[in-house]
Parts: sequence; structure tokens; C-alpha cells
Amino acid sequence: MTTTGARARLERDVSGIVGKQFIYTYDALGWRYELYVRAETVVDYRVHVGKMGGRWVTGQAIDLARLDTDTYKISWIGPTGSALSLTVMPARRILHGVIFGPRWAEDDPEPMIGYQNERLAQIVAARDQGPTYPIHMFGGFATITYLADRGPGDITVIACAPEDLPEGYATRTN
Repeated sequence: MTTTGARARLERDVSGIVGKQFIYTYDALGWRYELYVRAETVVDYRVHVGKMGGRWVTGQAIDLARLDTDTYKISWIGPTGSALSLTVMPARRILHGVIFGPRWAEDDPEPMIGYQNERLAQIVAARDQGPTYPIHMFGGFATITYLADRGPGDITVIACAPEDLPEGYATRTN
């Protein structure tokens, strides 16, 4: 089905989030992530604090839609078998994320820590070994503590591991 009219124009106009880099912390758990919306179809991200701390990914394919004036939905399924969906409201500095993770990742996240792009064979082997079920679901609100417009297509925004960043990088605010 083809979407037409005002809804179609709204869904396609994602210019308000493409090129944005933001650091956010989940209110309930204190997990800290960084996300850069490199293009309409790609994000790069790092996990600074949390069960997956030390993980970083570049070139992750996404589905991106604008839901309202300042509300965007970013969703993807990674090679781990995890599915993520983020509702981002940049002007309000709020995000709501839902992560659906396979049992193996919850039980032993170690294969996922580090640069995913260089560990794909190890990650896929762990995913295929399982177990997949029961799926672990985490949903929660997060506060965007740092927001910058880096412009689209900048592969230098997320180009190193979290531990290689300067002291205080992930805790800066604006």
C-alpha cells in the first residue's frame, strides 16, 4: 500500500534527525549510549555504560520515520538477533527505547563487546548456537544529555571504541 498525502510527506521528512549525534542515559538503569544518525538508512553507535558497555557498531542499517513534528522512530535488527526500536524527541531531549534480545545475549554478552563489524563471525556463531528464547525485553525512557548536529555522512563521528575516547567524553552535557 502506498502512503499519500500529509502522512507520506511527514514520514519522508527526516531531515530533523539525520546528522544528529546524541548521548543518552536510560533513567532506570543508568545505561549510557551514543547514537549518530549518519543517513536516512544508517546509524553508528557506541555503548558507554551498561551490560553491553564497550560495544560499538558502524553502518547499522535502520528503518527511520518521522512520526510527528519532533518525534522520530529508529528501528533495526542486528546480527546478534536483537531488535531495537527508539522513539526520539530531540527538542525535548527525551528518548524511549525498547530492546528485544535473544537469551544467549542476555546470558553471555561477551561475544558482542568490542567492534561488532570486526567480530561478525564470532557473533553469528554465538547467535546460531543460541538459545534464542525466551526473548529478553527491556523498555525505558532515557534523557538525551548531549546533542550535536554533525551533518550527514561523517564516518569520523563514531570511529573508535568507547575506551579510546578522552576522559569525560560520554558524560559531557549541553
